[in-house]
Amino acid sequence: MLASVLLTIGLGSRAHAGDLKAVQHGTTLKVTGDMGGATANFTGIPDGDFLPVEGFVGIAPTGGTTVNGQTATATFSGVQTLHVFLGSGENHIQVASFNLVGDLTLKGGRG
Repeated sequence: MLASVLLTIGLGSRAHAGDLKAVQHGTTLKVTGDMGGATANFTGIPDGDFLPVEGFVGIAPTGGTTVNGQTATATFSGVQTLHVFLGSGENHIQVASFNLVGDLTLKGGRG
């Protein structure tokens, strides 16, 4: 199933410096935010490609946010289900162009 969705969630206007923890267990990728807030772009299109690749998830942190403590884009393959749970800080994320056979869950925090 190919889903092309552009979803942008934004709250507040201060600078963000949170960390997203991204852990893949089998075909499920779970991303969890912290109290610091986060800004990141989630995509199913690898660098250099033009179309979503089935099972690919790229998470590009911006605005001082990190993914697993790193500022570089984190990439995952073989993903069928993506769960994103944002922390209670102010979060700004963009989700676009995924080809996942499972569910995409996004839950905001109190920020």
